[in-house]
Amino acid sequence: MQKQGKISVIIPTKDEAENMMPLALALHKALQQFDFDVIIIDDSASTVTVETAKKAYDHLGIPITVNHRKKSGKGSAIRDGFRYVSSSDYIAIIDADLQYPPRRIPEMLNLLNKKNLDIVNANRIRQDPPYRRILGMFFNLLLRLLFHLRWDTQAGLKVMRREVTESIDYVTDGWAWDVEFLVRAVQKGYSIDEYPVEFLQRKKGKTKINPLTSTLSMFFALLKIRQIL
Repeated sequence: MQKQGKISVIIPTKDEAENMMPLALALHKALQQFDFDVIIIDDSASTVTVETAKKAYDHLGIPITVNHRKKSGKGSAIRDGFRYVSSSDYIAIIDADLQYPPRRIPEMLNLLNKKNLDIVNANRIRQDPPYRRILGMFFNLLLRLLFHLRWDTQAGLKVMRREVTESIDYVTDGWAWDVEFLVRAVQKGYSIDEYPVEFLQRKKGKTKINPLTSTLSMFFALLKIRQIL
């Protein structure tokens, strides 16, 4: 089978050992037509997640790089992940909780190349309770008012060309990293589009997000980003 290009898949993790094998199997199935490797940046207190990941990807013959760090924050994890990418044509970023189906990555890559885009961001198809819809509407309104962004920035699945990550420096370490990243991408003239992706229920492990406290933290993070841009 002729490979379609090389892609590095960056996975930020924190206490996701239960999801490592299912995610590895899903990526192996989804990316059979690609030459791909996996980069895991782990903020867990223990090494169980990275040890489980190594066994899973080694078993499947998938090249893997792991970094178990003492620092924390999704934004800093993604930034560290970018540094491990060398010769790949594309980069995919996906959460470890399997709420985003890896099978959508090739479809997003196809859109990227078909429309000659630089970044394709997932647009979550989700069914939320009323309070989460209200919080989401408030957050999206802030994005438009502060940054003129119209994308689902907090979606945990993104696909982009490698050169994008080489030219964008962002400083946000936490959950709001993608807001700063996308704003800087727009400022540099990169083309961005969205692709609808179903947002599934987590089956294993525990969520790291408290809707209320996370929304408040994001609010202050957005104000901080507005000051530095």
